[in-house]
Amino acid sequence: MFAGNMHKAQLYSSANALQTRDAAAALSLYRDAMSWPDECDVLDVGCGSGDVTSQLLLPALKSYSSLTGVDVSQQMVKYAMSKYQQPNVTFRYLDIVAPDFRPRDLFPRGFHKVFSFYCLHWISDQKLAFSNLSELLLPGGELLVVFLASAPLFTIYERLAKDSTWSRYMKDVSKFVSPYQHVANPEDELKSHLLDSGLQVKDCKCILQHFSYPSAVALKSNYIIQ
Repeated sequence: MFAGNMHKAQLYSSANALQTRDAAAALSLYRDAMSWPDECDVLDVGCGSGDVTSQLLLPALKSYSSLTGVDVSQQMVKYAMSKYQQPNVTFRYLDIVAPDFRPRDLFPRGFHKVFSFYCLHWISDQKLAFSNLSELLLPGGELLVVFLASAPLFTIYERLAKDSTWSRYMKDVSKFVSPYQHVANPEDELKSHLLDSGLQVKDCKCILQHFSYPSAVALKSNYIIQ
């Protein structure tokens, strides 16, 4: 259904203002509260086109020895690799909830910091996702994630999926709706997943945000296939 546009890396790169804004806000709020050893191995899950990883996350790191961006889209990874070539920054393909994914087999060193911006709401198996993220962290490591609990656009997707005109094109609509869309208290459910994965929760909050797209074209580029 909608996956095609999200995998058009160049188009996505020009239409990710919402993701950039909220990632910047989270880094501004939490960076100074995190511990920063002299050399940090850092992972960015759901790096997309690499813009947030290279232009926002990298400059915000107080220290790092390596920064790895991973994404489930091969096209996004190839785009990021071609656009951003910086010392000790790499991009690679990864499906964080693939059945055969063994976190420490792929990354035996683990990571001091794991970040994820606007990615995890696309994953239905939240328990597995956080279990794998937890396993990637070194003792004393820290995880910072930002994603959508719910959004009006998800409601539109669901309504279109029930419409006789569009339903045949939207049989996979559940893949594009946050698993927290209809959860009364998403904070409690998220905390449960975090604790079950062995993580200690320092802060977990659901914040109401508004974002105005400058045009219908910008909205379409960010979410909907042509």
